[in-house]
Amino acid sequence: MTSTLTTKYGLDYYGWSYYITRNNSLDRPWSKYFNYLGEKKLREIIHQEQPDGIINVFPFGATPEIAQGFDIPTFTVLTDYALHARWFHPKTDKYYVATNELKSELLTKGFENEQIEVTEIPIRSAFYNVSTIHNSFIKQLDPFKKTVMIAAGAYGVLGEIEVMVKSLLSNSDCQIAIVCGRNHKMEKSLRETFEGINQVHIFGFVENIQELMAISSCLVTKAGGLTLSEALTLSLPVFIYKPFGGQENALYFVNKRIAMIAFNKSELEEQLISFLSDEKYTKEIKKRMIALRKKRAADNISKNILQTITTKILEPILV
Repeated sequence: MTSTLTTKYGLDYYGWSYYITRNNSLDRPWSKYFNYLGEKKLREIIHQEQPDGIINVFPFGATPEIAQGFDIPTFTVLTDYALHARWFHPKTDKYYVATNELKSELLTKGFENEQIEVTEIPIRSAFYNVSTIHNSFIKQLDPFKKTVMIAAGAYGVLGEIEVMVKSLLSNSDCQIAIVCGRNHKMEKSLRETFEGINQVHIFGFVENIQELMAISSCLVTKAGGLTLSEALTLSLPVFIYKPFGGQENALYFVNKRIAMIAFNKSELEEQLISFLSDEKYTKEIKKRMIALRKKRAADNISKNILQTITTKILEPILV
């Protein structure tokens, strides 16, 4: 049996804690404190579930050290494009990382080559099978217009979004799909503001978000590793607006020339207008994204973990 253990924290907590701990060594007080958050609960779950392996998908927690005490292998799936100190633990049995650069960095920390697999960040299988023809959004959006998709729910800055949308509509021939997520207040306000404007489409929480992404021309979002990985899989150019806790993720994409960063509204507007007017630039970005992406990370990780666990279970007991 394999259990997946994660930890949830508020966004503000994650933002500031990310930066004050990103270069910490394990013997620092902050590192020790974060390593043992949730220790009691974790031990209870291990006693209850009796897992053969533990998959760690969040950079906080005492998982590797506690698991070693139970002789349980720990597998860390690194869901960022940068190696924050909180991801690193010498007692982790195996890492699954998104890039060759991350593997090289882990090798400098003392891990062996066979302990690190480059797999990309695992995402839902629906992102690999999405169609632009048999698509539930094809009738809502004009197929002859470029579509700017804005993941607005992550920002909550209503005034900025309204001004940006109006500016884009004035300076480019595009349509805009605004996804508010579970921010119902923002969704209601935006619907009222843009009522009757056919080029603006407001959505709340979108379960089949991969379909909307697949028929969009670009995505405006924050720098979360998972979202960036989803965009990479769909070859969807990304405009990263005001990154904070995941700025290193943003820098990786920018260095690979498959995304742009904007730190204010005017800068973002300028980037988007330039992008929408340059078809050659769009094709170049998509071509670079296709070259970088890997497929079926979740399947490959699962198979590798099961193989490792099976091998460990079948190991002979030396007497």
